[in-house]
Amino acid sequence: MNNEAFRRALYGLSHPVSIGALIVLLLNDHVWRRVWPSWFTGKIGDFTWLIFAPFLLAAILAWLLPPRLPRRDERVGQLAIVITGLFFGLAKTVPIFHALTIWVLETMTGWPSALRFDPTDLLALPALLIARHIWIQARKRPLPSRGWVLLPLAALATMANQPAVDYGITGLEISGSTIFVTGTEFYSEDGGLSWQGESYGSNAYAERGAWTLPDPSNSRVLYRFTPGVSIERSDDGGLTWLAEVDLRGDEARLAYLRRSGKSYYGSPVGPLDAVIHTPSENIVAAMGHEGVLVRTRDDTWHWVAVGEYSVPELNRADQVISLLSGEIWLSAALIGLTVGTIIPSATRRWRRRDTIARTILVLVWLGWGFTVLSSPAIAGRGFDLFAVSTTLVPGLAVIAVLLGLIFAIGTWNRSRGAVAPLAGITAIGSLLFLLPFVLWSQGSIPFYSTASLVAIALVAATLFAGRQHLRRYIKDAPASGGDDDRGIAAQSTGG
Repeated sequence: MNNEAFRRALYGLSHPVSIGALIVLLLNDHVWRRVWPSWFTGKIGDFTWLIFAPFLLAAILAWLLPPRLPRRDERVGQLAIVITGLFFGLAKTVPIFHALTIWVLETMTGWPSALRFDPTDLLALPALLIARHIWIQARKRPLPSRGWVLLPLAALATMANQPAVDYGITGLEISGSTIFVTGTEFYSEDGGLSWQGESYGSNAYAERGAWTLPDPSNSRVLYRFTPGVSIERSDDGGLTWLAEVDLRGDEARLAYLRRSGKSYYGSPVGPLDAVIHTPSENIVAAMGHEGVLVRTRDDTWHWVAVGEYSVPELNRADQVISLLSGEIWLSAALIGLTVGTIIPSATRRWRRRDTIARTILVLVWLGWGFTVLSSPAIAGRGFDLFAVSTTLVPGLAVIAVLLGLIFAIGTWNRSRGAVAPLAGITAIGSLLFLLPFVLWSQGSIPFYSTASLVAIALVAATLFAGRQHLRRYIKDAPASGGDDDRGIAAQSTGG
């Protein structure tokens, strides 16, 4: 075989260490994670995959890189190892890249991906040193025939490297006076107000719509649970209902759970199950990754954490910033877009250059609007056609700010007194854009779509009022040319 890099890739896959890693990965993913789930089984899967994955990538790169590339076989190995490490690191630490990875895996395999967003998994990166050592050993070694068999097997192990999906607290059972969480070791002996035990995310659930739970002590009392909507109570056998818990404000918390990697797209929304604890008369509802909701004798519902499953309060600035990172980038882009929009057009002499600049401005506005409609916060970990645009948010912000800077320089040359009002208008507009999303994160606005519409309306109002206000400082210059026209030209050319 003339392709030395491909030969070394097959040798790497057939190396005893790679074969051992492949066997351990298959056992870990399909036996150990299900029978003895733990922190160790999560990390050992990543470590073993990083040993042989570079050789699988090298087998592909060996046919893609130019044949006359200097030291081609060495470059193929180095590039495969670097790309594998970089891909792994980004998928574990960058939410947008993690979303892209999930979409690729689900498209290739056809089943939901449970790839965790977990920076601690970077502890497995030293496994790439083992891969590098094997690649060096592969120089002038004969190609074992088993390499051809291990190539598709390694590809299959990579695609099937998916742990059991963790849906949180999905089912409850009562035995005597003890409440158990099905599929886990969690239990409560005080009516669901405190929990002991642990879980490694191997629980499942059965999808259901709205359902009712009768009170065993009073047949006319019913509780109706509508997942993601409400918990209601009826005292007349179901003729009339009174809402006790409104769950529609959970959208921001669920989005944060997905963004932080604790939940997945397609994860069920609680309540998923409920029981009535007779000794305490408490009602306990399973709420997935948000723990449980407990109704006590005083008719009050309480959110209760079960191990790591709990309600994110979103009461810290870092949590809100993490959830709204995409919207913050959009707010930064809005600064440049506002500058270019509210400044009056140039005079006739420089109208062509001004038209070019404003054409670019319109295109950036279209990208900005598309990104707003793609709902960056809700698309935090998922990946679909609309969420693609969220990967471009930082670049969009940079382009918009640079474009706004060009217009701002033109404003400085045209009327320096307008710079301060211009800065104030852009700052106010950006903050007003963020305000509805902050309110959404705190539950004051229940739906992201509502927050988006309010934000867009505030932006439109700011642009209209700002443009009218700025006309007081920037007077239209005469069309005859001269120094004024040269100053106006800077608006489109950057001065």
